[in-house]
Amino acid sequence: MALSTLDQLPTARRFKRITHPTFGLEFRIRSLTEREKTRYELLSLPSSAANKTVEQKQVLKVELLALCLVDEEGNPYVKTPEQKTSLYDVDGAVTGWIYGECRDHCWPDLPESVEDAEKNSGNTGGSSSPSV
Repeated sequence: MALSTLDQLPTARRFKRITHPTFGLEFRIRSLTEREKTRYELLSLPSSAANKTVEQKQVLKVELLALCLVDEEGNPYVKTPEQKTSLYDVDGAVTGWIYGECRDHCWPDLPESVEDAEKNSGNTGGSSSPSV
């Protein structure tokens, strides 16, 4: 079998409909481009999870929701700083659940939390080649 070329890499976003199990609220989320994913990952790199404030952790959750939540046409729901700020006042059970869905959609192999990522950083225990 021949190796794939760069032209064969998918450029279309992946979308997923999600329905909150308790509230029945339905949302649509999208995957991130490499640019968005890298920007978010750089934002989430802590010097130490223990040094992360509650506010910094909240910013990470809200940022991912703002990047992933979209309307039927795939346009972001969150378009202004005011809309992003309003997410801080939403029921935490709902935002936490949406965050988990977004995280799993964008990073199926991501650790559960920033703290887990920190514990495992530098401890890859093997090859530096990414696994597929």
